[in-house]
Amino acid sequence: MSRATPSKPLILLGVAIAIIGNALFAFSQLEPDASIPARLLREGTAWLLLAVVVGYALRIEKLPATSLGLCPFSWKQTQLPGLAAGIALTLFAGAAVYIAQTVFHLEADNHLISMLAGMPWWMLVLLSLRAGFVEEILFRGYLLDRLTRLSGRRWIGIVGSIALFTAMHFGGWQAGQLILVALAGTLFTALYLWKRNIMICVIAHFTVDLIAALAITANAQS
Repeated sequence: MSRATPSKPLILLGVAIAIIGNALFAFSQLEPDASIPARLLREGTAWLLLAVVVGYALRIEKLPATSLGLCPFSWKQTQLPGLAAGIALTLFAGAAVYIAQTVFHLEADNHLISMLAGMPWWMLVLLSLRAGFVEEILFRGYLLDRLTRLSGRRWIGIVGSIALFTAMHFGGWQAGQLILVALAGTLFTALYLWKRNIMICVIAHFTVDLIAALAITANAQS
């Protein structure tokens, strides 16, 4: 039996929860306190937001897990494509950053570099895991679909989710670097629309962020 489509006010409330929750988390990232306990607490709030939105989708909107892009997990269909996409996107991102710095003279984000350089490796893993799971499921899995349902137009869902993903990175990022964020959001969105499996995007996003964070840290400490 197919499930009834939730009303637009119900979807709108879910979208508001996801956007406001992400905005509050992004704002908390601006706090100067760089202590590990404070960062762990902030990371925990992001996972809590993810649990609330997923629970809302399944229990309140009563939509299937596939409406979030959640599919059966398998090594062949999920992990391998995700890793391959992550490595390919990392190489592409590296080339994009190189061009941005050498051709367009985009300056490195010293604040971001110093923040990452002061973290232990396991914290970088946790940050990358959170970015992969929370950002992909909320922006690609939830918001893209719900904005499409609200507007009745797929392109609005696509553009809206990419714009919101970029906006959530405003704090501490320079204008030129936000272009790279928007480009990354566009590539992850294209990957999701191609494979229709959010876990592939999660693994790819985690791979990109972790490799970048480790590379930045190693370069800063050398």
